[in-house]
Amino acid sequence: MRIQTRVLSAIAALAVCAPTTFTAREARAQLEEIVVTAERREQSLQDVPVAVTAFSEVAIENLQIEDFADLSLKIPGFSVNSFSKTRVNPALRGGSSSLPSAGSEQAVGLFIDDVYFGGSGDFELDLFDVERIEVLRGPQGTLFGRNTTGGLINVVTKDPGGELAGKLKVGLGNYALNQLGGYLSFPVNERLAGSIAFSTTDREGTSFNSVTGNDVDNINRTSVRGKLVWTLPNDWEVKAALSHSTADETGVARDAVSAQNTVDLDVLADQGFTIDSDPRTVQMFADGRYTSEQWVGSLHVSKDLDGMTFESITTGRTFDADQDPVSLSGVPTRIFALADERDVETFTQEFRLVSSGDGKLSWQTGLYFLSSDETRDLAAVTRWDESVAGGAFSAIFGCPDQTAEDFENFVVTPACIANQPELFDENEFFINENVETTSISLYAQGTYALTDTVALTLGGRYTNDEKELSGRTSGEYDWFWNPVPGTVVDGVSEDWGEFTWRAVLDYKPTDAVLLYASASTGFRSGAFDMAQSDPALIDKAVDPETVESLEVGAKTRWLDGRLQLNVALFDTEYEDLQFFVNSVGAGGAAATTNAGRATVEGVEVEAAWAINDNFTANLAYSHQDGDSSGIPADAEIPEGTPPQGTVPDTLILGVDFTAPLGGGEFYAHVDYLQKDEYSLEFIDNSISQFRSEVDGQINANFGYRADNGWSVQVWGKNLTDELVVLYGQDFWFSLYGPSLSNPALFESSFGPRYMEPRTYGVTFSYDFD
Repeated sequence: MRIQTRVLSAIAALAVCAPTTFTAREARAQLEEIVVTAERREQSLQDVPVAVTAFSEVAIENLQIEDFADLSLKIPGFSVNSFSKTRVNPALRGGSSSLPSAGSEQAVGLFIDDVYFGGSGDFELDLFDVERIEVLRGPQGTLFGRNTTGGLINVVTKDPGGELAGKLKVGLGNYALNQLGGYLSFPVNERLAGSIAFSTTDREGTSFNSVTGNDVDNINRTSVRGKLVWTLPNDWEVKAALSHSTADETGVARDAVSAQNTVDLDVLADQGFTIDSDPRTVQMFADGRYTSEQWVGSLHVSKDLDGMTFESITTGRTFDADQDPVSLSGVPTRIFALADERDVETFTQEFRLVSSGDGKLSWQTGLYFLSSDETRDLAAVTRWDESVAGGAFSAIFGCPDQTAEDFENFVVTPACIANQPELFDENEFFINENVETTSISLYAQGTYALTDTVALTLGGRYTNDEKELSGRTSGEYDWFWNPVPGTVVDGVSEDWGEFTWRAVLDYKPTDAVLLYASASTGFRSGAFDMAQSDPALIDKAVDPETVESLEVGAKTRWLDGRLQLNVALFDTEYEDLQFFVNSVGAGGAAATTNAGRATVEGVEVEAAWAINDNFTANLAYSHQDGDSSGIPADAEIPEGTPPQGTVPDTLILGVDFTAPLGGGEFYAHVDYLQKDEYSLEFIDNSISQFRSEVDGQINANFGYRADNGWSVQVWGKNLTDELVVLYGQDFWFSLYGPSLSNPALFESSFGPRYMEPRTYGVTFSYDFD
């Protein structure tokens, strides 16, 4: 309610700012008209009957959007839980997933120049050389290559032009940040143009591991992309792109206890803890390591025909990510550590026909094929020493000498230590799973102008997905989250077919007002997961997830294009919501399963006002209300629990200022973000370890752009140094042994992973054309 009260006042004043769909420099006394491809053809953002947040090239620079983490903070109603660098799970309008298994897909898909990135390991990447970012909210089950149930992020990078142009930038910042990036576009001849872009970032870790004496959570990555555009006779065009990226970094930092902890920590001293209240100082037995390499290639061929355009889009991607085991509970002893490695090879082919848009009917149709081969190698190391509560679990499940009273007091019977010492030794177990996915879909969508002001859009897509699982489990038995070792799966397959559709009626009484009502559906195919405790489930696929969404919206401009107000109301219902659950109370039972039904309804508001030639202001606000029913009893999730990532209220405010100065322009940008408390997982809301919120984060930058191409920008992210939880753990059993004296510590331990602290720096750049 605190945000709702503020947003009503802010809308009334309209002196606010949000994810910019325009740039202050270009706006002046009128907002810029952004062209998007949200419906796979170029249209004005205000003419598209879909809820879209768009970022132009200059807005991306002003907002310092350099990776997916930055982007996630600029979208109303959007949230992310980030377990590790190979397990990032975005959520939007209730569409979410914690499925980490090979071949599983996220509810929010990512496309970069039509290349699909949809797995949980696909979001740890740099965004560079970007011309435009479009975020489509709600299910996208018709036009894009893969169905998504929550939303879609469409990233468009710059194409080379016919004249020599380029940019070079150098950045310096705290934590010894060094950045170097650039772009060069050049003509080869009158028909052929090329470009090359690169980005390198090196930064020391933002946390300190006092056990190893090293910084952790560092950045060390490099990306490069090359493009060629060839214009051929007879209206043919060929566009080829190839990119390569690498990363070599430490693991993520996890603190053993909450920074908000107020209870006595002296009982932890027996486990080697040094009592420390600094959340950026962690005590992990190892730093961990993350390395990745990715190649992405694409070939776009288009041909203008009579009244339509033929397009062929071919893409290929390989991704390999390796990890060292790192503590999941942030403790100095090797109690529970995990590495989650991935190897992905994906090929897609799409053929598309798009009408010219002349006349009353505009349409497009196409065929999409995907082949993907993903391997996941999960390695876990456990050691449930008798001094920790986990040792009592190990004893009660594996030692006949352990009594219930011993277990309740977290005491291990001496006879267990003597007769079954292997229960308290270090164990290793491994899960190797490979999933091959083959998908083919046929789609069509058309918009017919019923009158000069009313149009009807109908679209449909039929998708058939087949997935085949092979793999094995190995290692030693462990009571916590350990599939039975020695299980082999050889070529078990499932296939699913689904028709998804979209219907929109829009009314445009004037050039400045668009009203629309839509109904749409989405589909996410089933998935295998061998990391399950029940042997009967290891080769059984999770059911597909489907969604139906109703949306009513308005896109309006007023005051001769200086004021923009867009509103969308939505009601989204999911059937068989896919999720992963782990219950310590059931003896470490882990399962990937489906909820019966989940709903999320809400409202999204985006307002922008070019106040005068110098000031531009925006607002983004979203309210979401979630519910669920029919949840399996073993999941221990109360009825009515919202889907993970359902943020009750999100508010983003800000302002841009520009003014001529000398032979150039001075500019400044400030934005403010606030998110109500919400759950990072689909889990009992009373479990505080999985709760996150943003009390009030401020980001800012200001600089000077000279007319001769030179510019300097001073920037700061998270200037309020908000301690925002990206992921938590309910691993109290890895900390507390018989010396436990304060049960309140149970709720203070969750091995949190935090968002980056306050960072700041300066960037110098030079543009030429």
